[in-house]
Amino acid sequence: MNKLTFGNILIFSQLLLTYSFSPSIKQSHQFQHQNSPNELQNFFTLGRQRIISLSAGRINEYYIQKVNTTLDVWEGAALSIKVFFGTSNNFLKNYMLRMITMMQYKDLLLRYSSNNNAMYKASDQSGKVIGFSEIFLWENDFKRTRIFVDEADVELEESRLYPKLANLAVDERYRRSGLGTQLLTACMEQARSWGYETALLLVDEDNKEAMKFYRRIGCKRVGLLGGNETPRRLEWRGFYFSRVKVARILLSINASNLINVE
Repeated sequence: MNKLTFGNILIFSQLLLTYSFSPSIKQSHQFQHQNSPNELQNFFTLGRQRIISLSAGRINEYYIQKVNTTLDVWEGAALSIKVFFGTSNNFLKNYMLRMITMMQYKDLLLRYSSNNNAMYKASDQSGKVIGFSEIFLWENDFKRTRIFVDEADVELEESRLYPKLANLAVDERYRRSGLGTQLLTACMEQARSWGYETALLLVDEDNKEAMKFYRRIGCKRVGLLGGNETPRRLEWRGFYFSRVKVARILLSINASNLINVE
């Protein structure tokens, strides 16, 4: 048995075991709207931030709120996997995508119960989740990190906690509407409540579109983490997902310098 085949069997076995963990999912309640303003506004109602924006000649209306139920966590996991991997009519691929969603749900659920974590979701007027983001306190020894001294605006120290942004996902229909920036802004407000002005995030080195977005909103390159595996880089190879090792760029974002872009 060659190494690739053995590795793929391990992946499939892990997915199969994860699939046996099935959360109890209930139908979510649709939002009730009491206001219909004619002008652009940004305000909080019942713990939800209502956003109305104009992008590409289209008015976008959505709500951002803190995740506060396990159902919210499940919906965030489902959206992130859909955004990262897409959908498929292929029965086998669709089956494995569902198992990966279960893995993502379990991973998010572990952090959800922590005091050092906050998750946010965005919903459209019907209550459908269209955006998700997460921030948590992260510890890394940074021993495998090559620092970009020309840009780094944060000093990395071993055994110190740093706010880390993760799992930013926006439904394709709402991209370039400012939703991604709004979700990051919510996370950065949480970081401030923890006493931090700067947060870190990781982006795959070859993810050019994501890098372009993060640079546009004011992120700076801090370092390069080489050789780490990331579940997001599972690639479909006809009949199975194969893991791909990738280098990841470590970025920093300052709450005061966050630029709102579409």
